[in-house]
Amino acid sequence: MHLAQHVPPPLEATVTGYFFSVFARSGTFAYLPEYASLLSKDVGVMQALCASSLGSMALQYNNDKLSQTARHYYAASLLRVNQDLSQPATAVLDSSLIRVLLLSAFEALCFHDGGDYHNWATHIRGSSNLLLMRGKAQLKSPFGRLLFHHAGVNILINSVNHKVPVSVELLELFEYATSSSLLPETVSIQIMQLLSQAAVAAPMISNMPAEEAFMVLLQLDARATVFQNELEETVPFETLQIANSVDGRRQSFGIDTFEGVMHRYADQQVARLYNTARTTRLNVRQWMFKRLCDSSTQEHMQGWTRKRVLVEGAGLVSDMLASVPYSLDLLDSATSTEARYLMWPLTNMATLDVCPAPAKRYIIDSLRALAEKFHLRRAKQAADILDRREGEPIR
Repeated sequence: MHLAQHVPPPLEATVTGYFFSVFARSGTFAYLPEYASLLSKDVGVMQALCASSLGSMALQYNNDKLSQTARHYYAASLLRVNQDLSQPATAVLDSSLIRVLLLSAFEALCFHDGGDYHNWATHIRGSSNLLLMRGKAQLKSPFGRLLFHHAGVNILINSVNHKVPVSVELLELFEYATSSSLLPETVSIQIMQLLSQAAVAAPMISNMPAEEAFMVLLQLDARATVFQNELEETVPFETLQIANSVDGRRQSFGIDTFEGVMHRYADQQVARLYNTARTTRLNVRQWMFKRLCDSSTQEHMQGWTRKRVLVEGAGLVSDMLASVPYSLDLLDSATSTEARYLMWPLTNMATLDVCPAPAKRYIIDSLRALAEKFHLRRAKQAADILDRREGEPIR
């Protein structure tokens, strides 16, 4: 089976091999290699898979020709998906949801290279509609549960980051999936419960009375803390101390760290789980700080002061930045895509009031390194914007 004349058989094999051995394993599609033989029989799925795989290869190798071919596959797959989504019988199939997820991944890759976030958001809305159409029946099969979890996490992260409310119906479906223990792993249940709670809080926290807001935030922080503690018990990480330098930055053996500390995790999937918990707790402190700075809010709220919030926020920032060197400095840019997943958390962290100035400088430098080593145009743009915001000249 050949997908199209644009990809000759040798490259076709390379594209699919790259997807399952590199792209999928280092990102959110880590569950797909187990289903490779099944997926390869579906021409429509392979069309969307090739779009994402070629898009990733184009970004990784800075190749415009691969990018053009990827866009051809994306356009053809999008047309075919939209046709299937217009028919209720085909819209609810696993093949429709996996294609939407693959096309979402393509748009995420385009965003890294300067594309439009709204194109990705459109696919997220499509995923939301599909989960509701598929209902509880999608949770009956192992593959359906994996797709549900993948799409659900995408939806919830988008909700938290952009304060987009999730529909009551979809939240109820998430609650059903997690409370019924239908998801494949305990960690899948925990991450969906944590993100669901954060997604409910994010759009409304600024409009709540201060006392109520702090109650909601402390409950969210408690859940995130429990999740982080369980990770530390089941998949602990190693803390490495790197040699000191005069200015507080550390440079040794080509590794650039913040405050001389580097974390080594079992793998980058585990690192992202840790940082999801830390990001949630950091967002809690940012929201607390905003409320404590409000003239209508008491300076002291349920034992929290601005000083305490800033101190704890700085600690969380340090822990998150300790995970940067492994992806950025130690992984080979020719064979790894993990570092791409640093861009959004780093950029978001640097915009927070609870992020200390030295950490913001380290983030800006890391974004520049990310742009240069992994060809991420958006990372350089983010670094330039943050540089201007910090009042330092653009290099």
